[in-house]
Amino acid sequence: VHYKGTFIDGKEFDSSYKRKQPATFNVTGVIKGWTEALQLMKVGSKWQLFIPSDLAYGNGGNRSIPPNSTLLFEVELLGIEETPKPKKAAPITSDIIKVPSAEELKNGAKIEVIKKDKVDEYIKKNNDSPTSQSEK
Repeated sequence: VHYKGTFIDGKEFDSSYKRKQPATFNVTGVIKGWTEALQLMKVGSKWQLFIPSDLAYGNGGNRSIPPNSTLLFEVELLGIEETPKPKKAAPITSDIIKVPSAEELKNGAKIEVIKKDKVDEYIKKNNDSPTSQSEK
């Protein structure tokens, strides 16, 4: 996107136009007002957004935005990039040694060796990955 952000009084606080560089970000990585608008915009469209404080930075503000500020944006959607799909995990080619945490060891847990051909079975049985850390 290219955008310009101003306060209600017209004072500009940010502009990708001035930086001569469009901004790229995840649609859920911006203020709520932008997230809502971006999902409705078509590539090439240019919108004026009036964003109330509760859909912007709220009563906490931001480094350059005072608390409870209503913001105005001119937003031009230049393109949409799909988030890459996560890669499939590599196949397990060796046994896995599951080492309990110090707390689990104190409570009697033992070190386990999970044979590579039994990992899927282990995951189904325990609803857990042997390589993830357990949280208690």
